[in-house]
Amino acid sequence: MKGLLFAFVFVLIISEIALPSLALTDFPQPPDVGKTYSLLQVPSSLNYIVKQINATEVKYVKATNSTNATTLTKKLIHINATYSVNINLIKYNSFGNLTVSVTGNFTKDNISFYEGNFTLNPTTDPFTMEYPFITPQYLFNSTYEIQTSSYQAAFDLIKTLNLNFAGNSEKALKYIVYDSVIGNNYTVTVLPNGLIYEISNSSFNMTLQSLPSIINITLENSIKALNESVINSSYEYSLYQFDPTASTILPQSQLELYYPIIFSNGIVTFNEFELRILPNETVTAPRTLGGFTIYNYIDISQINQTFVSFVYNPGQDNVVFNGENFTLVNMTKVSTPIGQFNAYLYKNVSDGGITIQYLYVAKSGLLLEYKGVEVRSGVPTTVDELKYIGDNYISPTQTFPFHSISDTQLPYNVVNPNTSLIIAVVVTLVIVAIIILLHRRFG
Repeated sequence: MKGLLFAFVFVLIISEIALPSLALTDFPQPPDVGKTYSLLQVPSSLNYIVKQINATEVKYVKATNSTNATTLTKKLIHINATYSVNINLIKYNSFGNLTVSVTGNFTKDNISFYEGNFTLNPTTDPFTMEYPFITPQYLFNSTYEIQTSSYQAAFDLIKTLNLNFAGNSEKALKYIVYDSVIGNNYTVTVLPNGLIYEISNSSFNMTLQSLPSIINITLENSIKALNESVINSSYEYSLYQFDPTASTILPQSQLELYYPIIFSNGIVTFNEFELRILPNETVTAPRTLGGFTIYNYIDISQINQTFVSFVYNPGQDNVVFNGENFTLVNMTKVSTPIGQFNAYLYKNVSDGGITIQYLYVAKSGLLLEYKGVEVRSGVPTTVDELKYIGDNYISPTQTFPFHSISDTQLPYNVVNPNTSLIIAVVVTLVIVAIIILLHRRFG
């Protein structure tokens, strides 16, 4: 779990809460991407009644056999219990890190929860039992995956439904959620503001008892230098890798990246697809997680700790990209398949000078070219390259062969069929006449 930061606080009294209307969106795709959010609305407390249903616990019981020897016998204990769980937000900060306290009348035999203080961040921890709340920006009308460097969860929307809760009739979203850490499926009912109303599986059920106060948190703006033009579209690259047989780099595939959601605290969500060319197949291979087939996903990371298609503070002497420090070399020109551009050249040297990375970055921050070099026996060899080739979005569910909107001009002029027939007949008659004349003269 990670921590959280907040700067501006405004508390709404329970009696004044009005849940937002349900406006569930489809999974974001270009051009509807690159939205930046600076406000989190999180519950100050959550109170649940939890019912355990035939939950099992393994215990070892001492027993004495006929020879008076003591042995340990494994025994499965079935637990049916009802208890309360109280979750209180006790600290937060402007990065979005929250510290919550979990208490309740459960004992060590109640295995669904643990007492104590836990630290998390709703922008990076989308689904946790310690704080049953999902940031509304992560709720979509589809089957999709959310992942971080250490966590994966699949969300499959079953239906929307009406709830009578706290004296109000509200719409809610019902998902099947697969949690990769625990390896279980949950049925999760979520209110439009991200509050989890109910979670259940085969061994327990937990239900929210009342509407909590809501805290508004204004996130710090750590990406002031970010140019919106580098996040509001899709970005395509040609991938080249070293081929030992050819002793050079050769084109391998095409990559597509785009950014559904960005938070002002520097947390970025992105999609990265490797496009494949297989007849009558989708251009991206679907993922499988928890039995779900998934084409849409968001990968969550800090903006400078992962491989993205931009540098958010271009022109500085030193930048961080993919978790590594790069130093500005100079301004130069770089050639890509779609033209030549002026670019900042950045360099990173690691492994005692064996590995060298180069970034060619446009003034906007857009990554125009990435080059990875290895020094082998004192000779530098380019082992991989990415070259920017445009922003023509291709849907991951589109089948090959595909054509972009711009593919409307043929590389030749179409001939009228009637004209082509006349030409073919005339040419044939001329050739036959020439052959007859030559035969009469020399035959």
